[in-house]
Amino acid sequence: MPAREKYQRMATGCLRMAERLHDPAERGKLLEIAGGYMALARHVAERYHHGTAHRSAEHNPERHADDA
Repeated sequence: MPAREKYQRMATGCLRMAERLHDPAERGKLLEIAGGYMALARHVAERYHHGTAHRSAEHNPERHADDA
């Protein structure tokens, strides 16, 4: 399953759980987590759209060879 779909499913799961909760604080946290998953899905989609999703760590100039 592509990462974008996985993050969207995780967000949907959080939303479904939040609908069943009675505690506003718990509901708010799950909605916050769902928002994070949706942000990740958008990020992955943007990387794919811009053609950078295929880049591995070895092509990352910020990462040093001895960090691996």
